[in-house]
Amino acid sequence: MHFSTLVTLTLSVLSAQAMAKDCTKGFYYCGGDLLTIGSYHDTIMQALSTSHLAPDDDHIFRGLFQCVDGGLLGEAKYCANGCWLAGSDSPNSDRCI
Repeated sequence: MHFSTLVTLTLSVLSAQAMAKDCTKGFYYCGGDLLTIGSYHDTIMQALSTSHLAPDDDHIFRGLFQCVDGGLLGEAKYCANGCWLAGSDSPNSDRCI
């Protein structure tokens, strides 16, 4: 591998990590929203498991997850009618429809 390729690859990874952010403690987030703000897939899967919900796409995208300390997720619940995104600039949590 060429040195320039290695440097470019390393900078790309570091840049992506720098853009990822933690959820806000106390807020609730739809699963799809969490996936857009950071690397939450594994954390979502753990929250679904802990809440005895199926670890599938339906439960990820219709799931509502509580953010706790350090960007970790607590309670997860399933929104049968879908999950409403409050928006990244909103002072409100996402919620079930």
